[in-house]
Amino acid sequence: MRLFFAKISTGICYQLARQFFMHGLKLRKKYPFYIAHSEILKTIKRGPVIFVCNHKHKNDQFIPMMAISRTIHTTPKSEYFTGEDVMFSKKFDKILLTATGGIRIDRRETLEIIAKKYQTSIEELCKLNNLDRHDNLSPEQQLTINGDGDIHIVSSSSPKEGIQKAIKYLNAGRSIFIFPEGTRNRNVDIRDLLPFHSGYANWAKETGALVAPLVLTGDFTAYSSHTNLILNFREPFHVNAEMPIDECHKLLQERIISGIEENIRYENELTQGFMIPPELIYSLGNKGRFEI
Repeated sequence: MRLFFAKISTGICYQLARQFFMHGLKLRKKYPFYIAHSEILKTIKRGPVIFVCNHKHKNDQFIPMMAISRTIHTTPKSEYFTGEDVMFSKKFDKILLTATGGIRIDRRETLEIIAKKYQTSIEELCKLNNLDRHDNLSPEQQLTINGDGDIHIVSSSSPKEGIQKAIKYLNAGRSIFIFPEGTRNRNVDIRDLLPFHSGYANWAKETGALVAPLVLTGDFTAYSSHTNLILNFREPFHVNAEMPIDECHKLLQERIISGIEENIRYENELTQGFMIPPELIYSLGNKGRFEI
């Protein structure tokens, strides 16, 4: 019973916050956008869903929140809870994220990133530290280099609270939104994705949640009459218990990259003044009733 009322109160707070973003802060008018393939979202039935999206801009999460009417638990980095980084203000961020059921995520570095940083191989890191190649390094963990130049990971405690909360929400049939790259991608070519973290895949395996890829491209140009922001829904998929993490990453990468390439084509058509493709929905069209 307590879980039921918690779900209801969180949903109400989330929807109030969503309306505040759209109408109070006028983000819907400030950052108009297009939605591609909204029919895909309409086919997703009730139940646990993990929405995964590429990540280029600090405001990326607000576009899916405005476009998708169902309550979604976001997974902001822990710095927004501690005040080390700010969206609006230190106090408001923590209140907002807590009230709307935000899942605090302590960001981790993938072993691939660590290997590149220290000019070694993932295999060597795994061998020295008895790790799987898909493990991550938590903020509490540290690297030490011994006299032979070997890299060792010490203080192996890892943050469990966010993971447990995400699994709890999914098991209750709720939806989660996450950036699998873990941080903003600053590569010039937006198709050059950062290595994916395996959290979304592990959560999907454990809970049976549907993985629903999203692609967001374009610029956050305030009050632009020629916006190039496009949110593209890609075909969702399930991750069965036997599916290797590499295969899951490959499938997700293919769908995100194909969406990016499609968005680039849409953007070129919009820039050149062609007729808006019929599969695109404009966020300020139809009197603003665009939610799906």
